[in-house]
Amino acid sequence: MKKVKAKKKNKLIIKNISLFVLFILIINNQKNNHAIFKSNNSYIRYSNIYSDKWIVITTFNPPSDSIINLEKNINNWKIVVIGNRKTNDSNWNIFINSSKLIYLSIEEQNKLGYKILKYIKEDSFYRKNIGYVFAIQHGAKEIYETEENLNLGNLKSLNINVNKSYICYGKNPSPYEQKMINPYAHFCESNIWPRGFLINDIPNDYNKSIYYANINQINLKPLVYQGLNNKIPDLDSIFILTNGKKKENLNIIFSQNFPLLYLPDNYVPINSKNTKYLYEIFPFLMLPVTINESISDIIRGYILERFVFGYGGMIVFHNSDVYNENSKNDNSKLLEEKHLFFSLKKILEIIKSNKYKSFEITENPIELLFEILKQLIKNNFLRNEDITLYKAFLLDLSNIGYLFSKDFSSKIKNNLDEYSNINSKFIYYIPTNPNIINGNKNVKMIKHSSNNKIYDDILLIINYNSPGYLYLNKYMEEIYKKNFPNMVYIYPSKLENEKVIPGIIICPESNNGYYSYECLEKVYQKYPNFNGYFFINDDLYIKVWEFQYYDFSIPWFYIFSQANISSHWYHYKRCVHLNDMFNNNSEWKRNITYFLGIYKVISGFSDLYYIPQSYIRRFIELGKEMIKSKIFLECAVQAIFSIISAPKYHIIYIRSLWGAERKMCINVLHDEFKQISIHPIKFSKDNKKEDVRKYNYFINANDF
Repeated sequence: MKKVKAKKKNKLIIKNISLFVLFILIINNQKNNHAIFKSNNSYIRYSNIYSDKWIVITTFNPPSDSIINLEKNINNWKIVVIGNRKTNDSNWNIFINSSKLIYLSIEEQNKLGYKILKYIKEDSFYRKNIGYVFAIQHGAKEIYETEENLNLGNLKSLNINVNKSYICYGKNPSPYEQKMINPYAHFCESNIWPRGFLINDIPNDYNKSIYYANINQINLKPLVYQGLNNKIPDLDSIFILTNGKKKENLNIIFSQNFPLLYLPDNYVPINSKNTKYLYEIFPFLMLPVTINESISDIIRGYILERFVFGYGGMIVFHNSDVYNENSKNDNSKLLEEKHLFFSLKKILEIIKSNKYKSFEITENPIELLFEILKQLIKNNFLRNEDITLYKAFLLDLSNIGYLFSKDFSSKIKNNLDEYSNINSKFIYYIPTNPNIINGNKNVKMIKHSSNNKIYDDILLIINYNSPGYLYLNKYMEEIYKKNFPNMVYIYPSKLENEKVIPGIIICPESNNGYYSYECLEKVYQKYPNFNGYFFINDDLYIKVWEFQYYDFSIPWFYIFSQANISSHWYHYKRCVHLNDMFNNNSEWKRNITYFLGIYKVISGFSDLYYIPQSYIRRFIELGKEMIKSKIFLECAVQAIFSIISAPKYHIIYIRSLWGAERKMCINVLHDEFKQISIHPIKFSKDNKKEDVRKYNYFINANDF
């Protein structure tokens, strides 16, 4: 018994000695008041500075006022500042007791044990790569990077989200003619463009590339948040050299517009100045070290985007209160970036390409990464040292416990249908996509969900803009009666011999369609008990089978891409007074500002819109105000809906046919465009009428 007690006593003494020795080792190794531990694989970690939100900065200089303020004001974020051989470490001693900021000198970095350390020069911007590994090792699920000379304002960029009901996204109109969408055009009236933007795409019509959506309805996760920089933003050097003689030419304040989303295959420059990344794409944060730092982050950004899209993610461009007051507008900046001007198109072709064998067969994102790097090296855009560094970086991530995601497809999908999660909130609708082969020789349909739903509580209103078309009623009923048993027709002139035909509403204001919104009062007076009123013109085709995704308790309407009413527009004179009407009515002005986020009087197609019962009286009341000033319907309808200020809307898209497309409407009833209806399709023309009848037969033949 005594021997057993002695053994227990000896074990207790040994344990206490071990704890004491460990305590002494910790005390002797403390830096910045953080305990340092060494793991089995020789990696050093700091024990008491874990956070899932990290800010990464690299510095050559003493702490800026911006960083001092940042350290004071962040809440649940931590900061790691990476010094280099040129940094005076003693200037950073002011943070030695900070629980929020840790400064790592070259000596402290070299103790971390990371594999990448021996591949990065000690006096370079690329030391930031060490900050990424450090942040991930110490719990990062979000990494925000910025530069020490930027004023970070009220830090809105740290906690940016896109849960607003109304945002924008860019989608190229054709997958065969890819164009870059300039994000600056969405936030600024000036013709400026960011560093790393394809020069050939600068003249593109921005407004034709922007649509509206609800973030909750796009089944893609934001993985990169790129914030703007005010005053002197991250501008292309050609713009700076041609406009920067006076500093005020570069003093740009971006508007507070809705966030702009970049969905798969829409590439855009990402810089390292005001950017937040989420966990899934941490393996692709490495900055290549063999190219100039002014383009390293741009090429890194384009590589990273390939994997953002592959992981089912998207890029968010957003406004912020970050600003920069320093610019470099000499010839050296142009010389530094010339590599981009002459090479970017080819670089993007390599990054996006599916032609390489392993691009097609791999489901492993790391294999795909190295295939891209090899091709960039083969074309002299990077060097072998970069691929060595990437391997070391990925090994470091593995050793510190990063969990690599396997949910990846290397084939980027062009069809946005697969990213949509449609339900009953305020959305830009993205439809199904049957394939119609040109020439009508073989019509192959992808099966729709049921087309048999009956909307017997909705009144379908078909407006004739010109007299003489009542004979089309039977064709309209052939197409729509199955789904809308209750249909009425607005007609612009009296019937012969004062006939009374059931379902015909005589309304002279519908002539030419200029003021047809005024006719809704007559419809409502005669048919006041429907749950909703669906208005269409006679020369469009609506895809009734798509309505299953829509909420009939909220309004639907179309707007142009947030464009002001233009003086070049044919109907400008019929809308110009609308500006005065808004300016003279504070409630209207407040409501449209709330609706859009900015104050603009807008217009849009009014060939189709839907009004629930709960809003019809207000719509009629506002329509009376519009008709007093003879406001054209394509301004009046949009104005009415924005004044109504419903909590939710469906923003719909009407597919417009122009030129030769009108000759064979059947070929565009389904294409790559997102649409709820096709306009115009003239049922008064026999060929169009028969085309649509055949099409309607196909979509109903197999109980779609």
